Amino acid sequence: MNTSYDEIWETFLQVCGYDSSEVPQTDAKRYILIQNGIRLYNQKANKYEGRIQGGIVADNVLEEVNKKLESTEILILANLMSSLFSKNKYTEFSSVWGVFAKEVGFKDYKAQCSAREYKIKQFDDEVDRLIEDEIDSFEL
Repeated sequence: MNTSYDEIWETFLQVCGYDSSEVPQTDAKRYILIQNGIRLYNQKANKYEGRIQGGIVADNVLEEVNKKLESTEILILANLMSSLFSKNKYTEFSSVWGVFAKEVGFKDYKAQCSAREYKIKQFDDEVDRLIEDEIDSFEL
């Protein structure tokens, strides 16, 4: 049995920490986030020479990927998706508020940006940690 989009999405929701009203609400937007996460996942799999399962392909019709992912692999994918989503939210925030922060009296704009950058780094660090843990347990 292959891993379903529902499994991936539920893990993403648990990992990302954003309010459910902020995450994509339509299937089309969810599919885009999942597909982009899979692209990054496959790049990581290529970088680590097959030590994590690569070659994942998304199927929007069946709403699943072409393989059964282990729990660690789903966590890696969910953290990659969370990083992508956080980067998008950061870009949205800085685009809207960066230009007008002083004019509208937005306090602590730089602190808000730093906090958002830190959250992105946390997701990226967690991906690296999960992959390193997989490599450490990999037997030749």
